[in-house]
Amino acid sequence: MNGHTQTDLWARGMSSSSAVFPIQGGIPHEQAAVEDGMGQSSVYLAPQQQIHLLEQMYHFEDPRGVRFFLLRNPDLIEVLLTADEEIRSVFGEAELSLKVHIDPEEGWEQLILVIRSSHGPEEAVELETLLFERWFINLPGKVKSRMTFIQEGDGI
Repeated sequence: MNGHTQTDLWARGMSSSSAVFPIQGGIPHEQAAVEDGMGQSSVYLAPQQQIHLLEQMYHFEDPRGVRFFLLRNPDLIEVLLTADEEIRSVFGEAELSLKVHIDPEEGWEQLILVIRSSHGPEEAVELETLLFERWFINLPGKVKSRMTFIQEGDGI
């Protein structure tokens, strides 16, 4: 099991049918076997594959930190997979980045989606408000408590 003991797996809350494999950056890569009811097993890597897709769509400012955050908050992955389309429908051409903000004094962390565009300050504020009203305000509260977005000028 790649140097991981049964105790290591149990400590991570995984069954003995799961295995842990390292991926780039040393982040644990879980593979779980799922039985299809006919005795056949298949391996799925949905969260890691989705995170890989996100890495094609967004620049991860701290790749390891962003990956860990997303693995702990998998519901944000689905939101981010569709967010780029929403953002580009409002901002047009833009560079999109993800970073994790940690406040150790308050004991919380939040994912920040950074939108860098070439719009001037006044137009950028208007577009940011429009994106908030069209998209962000409609996200579930539990998502908005762990993720926000900011717009920065002179990005492209």
